[in-house]
Amino acid sequence: MTGTATYTAQFSSGTRTYTVTIPTDDGYTIWYSGDTELAYNSTFTFTIEIAQEYYKNSDFVVKANGQDLPAGADGRYTVQVLGNTQITVEGVARDVAPPVISGVKDGATYYTTQSVAVTDENFASVTVNDEVQSDAAFTLPGNVEKTYTIVATDRAGNKTIFIVTMNPISSLEESIDGLTPDNVTSEDKGTVEMVKEQVESIDLEDATEDEKAAIDKILENCGALLEKIEETAQADNTENINKVENITADNVKPEDKDDLTAAKEDLENVLENFGDNYTEEEKAEIQNKLDQINNALESIEKVEAVQDAITALPDTVEPDDTEAEALINAAKEQYDALTQHEKDLISEELKEKMESLLGDLLNYWIISGNGSQWTVGDDGSLTITANGPVDKFTGIEVDGKAVDTANYTVKSGSTIITLKPDYLDTLSVGKHTLTVIYTDGETSGEFEILKKAESTTPGTGDSSNIMLWATLLLISGGVLSAVIYKKRKRLN
Repeated sequence: MTGTATYTAQFSSGTRTYTVTIPTDDGYTIWYSGDTELAYNSTFTFTIEIAQEYYKNSDFVVKANGQDLPAGADGRYTVQVLGNTQITVEGVARDVAPPVISGVKDGATYYTTQSVAVTDENFASVTVNDEVQSDAAFTLPGNVEKTYTIVATDRAGNKTIFIVTMNPISSLEESIDGLTPDNVTSEDKGTVEMVKEQVESIDLEDATEDEKAAIDKILENCGALLEKIEETAQADNTENINKVENITADNVKPEDKDDLTAAKEDLENVLENFGDNYTEEEKAEIQNKLDQINNALESIEKVEAVQDAITALPDTVEPDDTEAEALINAAKEQYDALTQHEKDLISEELKEKMESLLGDLLNYWIISGNGSQWTVGDDGSLTITANGPVDKFTGIEVDGKAVDTANYTVKSGSTIITLKPDYLDTLSVGKHTLTVIYTDGETSGEFEILKKAESTTPGTGDSSNIMLWATLLLISGGVLSAVIYKKRKRLN
């Protein structure tokens, strides 16, 4: 029970009794059993419990009627009652401030060894994971996976508890594990920078040499990764590449060829040397640049090929020169395959040469037999030759009417057409037009059907007969002009 009042001894006629007065205070409680009214020469035993936030200072003393009262081995106090007794307690002080733990923060995570100190005017003890530390200053070993619970207590019973997490240094780079300068990309930049920043923020004041070496290794790795990311970012930003940035197949010029070739080489080197350091999106962008350059170079190469083909052609050609015609048509086919921009790059001189040669191929005319004559009743044939190739020959017309192939023969050597006598015999006396038709043009000439001569020979001195023969001689020896029709193809 707790004594909280002052008692005055009461005397009776039989037994003398005395009162033990127990003090009261917020800083402690006195515990005892029995009564505070005791007979003369009896004993009174009690204990003292210090309240929370209070402690016994260096002046702590318990007294009975002003005399020091030492505690027994069991911590109990005993006084012999020889009269009224006053118990007093001195030197109980209050302390409401808990101990201060410095060097680490509660709930924080660390990677290297940390020095810890506990300060308190009334420091009592400190434990780490229930192990009592020999000093208020101690260290927490780093670079391990462990949780430290620090409990600091002062003499007033105040406690400060910190829970600190310690992780291995290697865990700092788990997020960049597997990254090397050979495979790091721009997508990894933020993660690498975060690791570098976190490592740089670590206080190495209490770190061991091994821990410092491990930290330096991570920083070195981060530096190499970030350097490769930056190097990769600048790899496709060369002067050569930038110079041709806006050149496409639609605006390229022959003088751009050297710049495009240099830029192409730079981009191919970029993909070869940094291919694994680009994201798929970045690689696609670089490939698009390379495709743009290749298309522009291909355009120049096509123009050059056409120019070379036209330059190699002869200056003039005959329609029946099939070998030259094949070369001309091949060059024309190459030219037609060009885009309008590419055609504009061909020189006017070469275009005019091509156009002239195409016209020459269609410049059909009668090279022999024009103006030929055939006399009714003659059993011979009539031959006319045109300068076109026989493989392009499609037929003939006489006076605008198609002639059946049964009425003539045709053979090569340019185009040699022979009209049969039976057919000639069906034609009227007089001039006729013969048109030779090819797949891509035609040409016309003339021949004449003569009336069969009379058998009577004119007599001597017969002036009328002499005039008749003279006229016939003039007609048979005349030369008739051919009408030549030409068709030309023009370049687009």
